[in-house]
Amino acid sequence: MFWLKTPISFWLVVFSYLIRRILRLPVPAILGNWVYLLRLTLPLNYQILKTGDSVTVIAPHQRQRISLRFNSSDVLVYLQVFFKGEYHLLNDLVLPSKPCIMDLGANVGLFSLLCQSRWPEARIVAIEPDPENFQQLTFQFQQNNLLLADAISGGIWTRNQKLSITKTNDLLAWSFQVKEDPAGTIHGISIRSLLESKNLQRIDLLKMDIEGTEVLLFKDSDFLEVLEKRIAVIILETHHPREQKEIAETLAVTGFDVCWDRELLMAKNKGMYS
Repeated sequence: MFWLKTPISFWLVVFSYLIRRILRLPVPAILGNWVYLLRLTLPLNYQILKTGDSVTVIAPHQRQRISLRFNSSDVLVYLQVFFKGEYHLLNDLVLPSKPCIMDLGANVGLFSLLCQSRWPEARIVAIEPDPENFQQLTFQFQQNNLLLADAISGGIWTRNQKLSITKTNDLLAWSFQVKEDPAGTIHGISIRSLLESKNLQRIDLLKMDIEGTEVLLFKDSDFLEVLEKRIAVIILETHHPREQKEIAETLAVTGFDVCWDRELLMAKNKGMYS
């Protein structure tokens, strides 16, 4: 039974969960996700270390130390990325031995860490607009000594422009959108400017999870030109079937082979990927 291996620091979490289940009370989503994480990882000999409001997860035989904020959506994102196969379309992807990977909407860096575990010599550029998420992203890179990873505070946009954040109703750390705002504190940057600032001629894998901004980008001629000429593979999450269909059609016209699974699209540039 997993609770026999539960660290002392998580006893109150498990006890609260069990009491709620016995009394048939609603279980808060974050509480349920932490117990689910314990159920999955402890039998596999993961180390789960809780210190204050932070939890460190260390998989057996791996050097990565993944830090998750306890009272946030981090645990759900971790489960999706590392256990539920959210990015399973990458499983058969062949990249160069030292690929360049760009993570747009990096959140706290879990996709970047997934890629680093698969392609240890990858150069990773991760951009995240939310200041608290960005702080956590930077910490992830530092504690894992990712010398080839750049963390950029900002949001991808159709042009270089100040942005502000609009939170959605659920207020989770992943649930926000950005919008143009001359008084905003978020640095918006175009894909072309981002590549030029890092002296990048080619991106082997571009990931986008930017909560609706992709709709604007796929209507922008400059973004589509960069996509056609400098991006080998793109993987992105969409949230509406109509938008997914429109983006898939645009990718096909731009010269990409497209496949998808639920909200996830992956497309390979026929002129660059081989």
